[in-house]
Amino acid sequence: MSETQKAKALTWDELKNMDSSFTESRGHALYSVFTKIPPRRPQDYRVMRLGKDNDDNFNYLDFPHFIFNVYKTADYKGYGKYIATIPNDLALVLKKYIDEYSLKDGDFLFYNKTKDKTFDSSTFSSMISGIFHARTGKKMDVNSIRHAYATYILSERISQTELEKKAKAMGTSRNALLNIYNKLDL
Repeated sequence: MSETQKAKALTWDELKNMDSSFTESRGHALYSVFTKIPPRRPQDYRVMRLGKDNDDNFNYLDFPHFIFNVYKTADYKGYGKYIATIPNDLALVLKKYIDEYSLKDGDFLFYNKTKDKTFDSSTFSSMISGIFHARTGKKMDVNSIRHAYATYILSERISQTELEKKAKAMGTSRNALLNIYNKLDL
């Protein structure tokens, strides 16, 4: 790891076990989608709408699933649409946020000013980094979170089949997981 990466690094166990007493439900929801399931790229949640999967140009939260149509590796080796089951603890956080913000089907899950407009990529990434910085005291970005998760799962010495499943859950390839995200220093 570079010195810059080390300054932003935490282990997956440290991230998962951070104090989750948030006063703001949107911050809690964002923190949770990156720590309660395999962390995906910000873009995957930036274009997420509530409701049924009816447009391949968006991703959807349709309880109890996240449906990912739009993500970096969707066209990679036939990955295509990816459906992730939302664990109960994450569902509770998301439902609280959705209720508090009175979101309805068709609204963006994380919206900018109006529920039918999403954040631009840079603003959304900065918002996520700000939430993690406030919680951890480190200037973390989503890549730091993904590095922590990849290093954690690779330390478990899982089968190649399970590794492929974990990579798909992150929206990446097995090779990227092994060669880019794994940080042995963690």
